[in-house]
Amino acid sequence: MLGLGLAAPARAAEERLSAADARAIEQVIRDQLDAFGHDDAERAWGHSTPEIQKRFGSPDAFMRMVREHYQAVYRAGGVQFVRLRKVGGTWSQTVDVVDETGFVWRATYLMKRHGKGWKIGGCTLAETSTIAT
Repeated sequence: MLGLGLAAPARAAEERLSAADARAIEQVIRDQLDAFGHDDAERAWGHSTPEIQKRFGSPDAFMRMVREHYQAVYRAGGVQFVRLRKVGGTWSQTVDVVDETGFVWRATYLMKRHGKGWKIGGCTLAETSTIAT
């Protein structure tokens, strides 16, 4: 019984992320959004995990997919970081993104540690009913 009590705090400690890691995750997302805004396929591609890179095969193919299916992040007019949490073993950063028409989209970035830094392992977009003011 004592062993179970000691394991819980250790497991809880594993769930925490340092402030430096949280800032690094935000910076990776901000830099990728900036790269999209400047049509810098190489820089945007560089923030993706090797799995994403393998899936799309080239920076140009990746950028084309983002342009066609993720217009809100491709030309984000505003960004607000909402929540960083661990879901099913993966760190997930929720970001509200304002598109060119003023609608707010909820983007959820799946983040993966890569070496000493972080990479984006995927992003989902959900439309909201909010219009930015």
